[in-house]
Amino acid sequence: MGSETVLKGCPILIVEDDPLIRSELTDLFESAGAHIVAARTCEEAAAAILQRQICAALLDYGLRGDNVAQLGKLLSEYQIPYMFYTGYSDLQQIYPHATIVEKPASGKVLLDAMAALVVSGPLNRVGCVAKGGHQSANVKSPARHSVRLQR
Repeated sequence: MGSETVLKGCPILIVEDDPLIRSELTDLFESAGAHIVAARTCEEAAAAILQRQICAALLDYGLRGDNVAQLGKLLSEYQIPYMFYTGYSDLQQIYPHATIVEKPASGKVLLDAMAALVVSGPLNRVGCVAKGGHQSANVKSPARHSVRLQR
């Protein structure tokens, strides 16, 4: 099942403070059929979570002046799976079970990572680190099973 099939009609929250990156991510996920709710701050994102039914979220870890950890906690409380799209290479140490895609990454890597997250659902989240999209990346679940994200 392709990422376009999985993401079609899925409301996804994108939290990114850079307007160009936010626009590119919105275009990417909309091209796969997802419905996008875009936010530039944690406050906007929290309001969207409380007001809308969100299927999954993509977070920029480096939001200027915002505590993304609190947003992650809110998403977890609502059992909404989320992933990070970030330039921080050591984030896996802080969030060992989180899905993390390192910037920059190809659209295919981002779509596949989000599709895997949506399919895994809120209770069986899959941890992953995808670096740049130039190579396939291992996707590891807490049970130590692995699959490959294909570019």
